[in-house]
Amino acid sequence: MAPPERSSPVPSSMFFTGGDGLRHYARSFLQATGKRGRVIDKEGKSMDQTLMRMLELDYNGYYCSQILMIMVLEAQGKHNPDLISALGGLANGSGFTGGFCGCLTGAACLLALFAGKGSDDEYEDERLMHMTRDLEGWFEKTFGSRFGGVTCQAIVGDRSEVRQRCGSVVAETYHKVLEILAASGYDITAGRPGRENG
Repeated sequence: MAPPERSSPVPSSMFFTGGDGLRHYARSFLQATGKRGRVIDKEGKSMDQTLMRMLELDYNGYYCSQILMIMVLEAQGKHNPDLISALGGLANGSGFTGGFCGCLTGAACLLALFAGKGSDDEYEDERLMHMTRDLEGWFEKTFGSRFGGVTCQAIVGDRSEVRQRCGSVVAETYHKVLEILAASGYDITAGRPGRENG
């Protein structure tokens, strides 16, 4: 069964062809999130690939927790629909309850993807607890102060700026996760050392 369509200011025909609608949408997103710089040049060759991929995934109906995981799996050349589907349970505040932001809990899952125990012959990286605490502390300081809390309900507010707010949270959190992983010696393109890259 196909997921329900999501409303978006970008017509699908313009989004996927890289037309003026996509350029306008991306520039509006960058302005709203405080990012600067040209998204696409006249030939359509210069763009922030990470941001544009996130926008495409959002447009295709994925939630913030799912977008984070897809980005990392794609960096490893992997495709895991079961895992992506499971992460949908974190959406809209842990199962559509307005609770803790799914981007925060999804990002914690990303850290565990690398540092957590995944099979009988693996051990959890003893730094995982510190990695997740680092993430949570940064998230609270960054978005708790900005939006008055770290729940989905606090972040989206009255939903009048949900795309801009959530887009900013996802993009900033993704880069923070990469920073934490790199500081612990993990390469997102390689996955967990010793684990079969399937």
